[in-house]
Amino acid sequence: MKTCRLIYRSIAESEILDEDSLARLANLAANNNRRFNICGILVLSNGRFLQVIEGQSKFINRLYANIVQDERHHDVELISYEEVSKPEFIDWNMKLFSLDEIDEHVRELLVNKYPVVDNKIQFIDDAVLMTSLLLDIKHLQK
Repeated sequence: MKTCRLIYRSIAESEILDEDSLARLANLAANNNRRFNICGILVLSNGRFLQVIEGQSKFINRLYANIVQDERHHDVELISYEEVSKPEFIDWNMKLFSLDEIDEHVRELLVNKYPVVDNKIQFIDDAVLMTSLLLDIKHLQK
């Protein structure tokens, strides 16, 4: 079975943005993903989500169908869907990163490399750039 990587962005509903709700969301996703050998990270910046999920294509497709219907966010936009030889985010079934709360040194590195509006990193519709951002976050947070 093919392994794929899917990246999407969306706008979070305000009631999900508190620390406890986000922690519950990440824990629930990690538990569900573990059952299907799905890995990935969920990044939050200025009320917007950027997520990458990796795994067998049939499970990723099912999960994305559920994600699109999830009422905790809206304006879900697919950025990229591709077959990969190996997962890059295998360390986490689901890890949450808030770019609004990262170390200032890490933030400075990202702000100098990626699009910013009002000092907030933007999740744009560019698959290469967003994949690069996700990989940078992964490597900077280890």
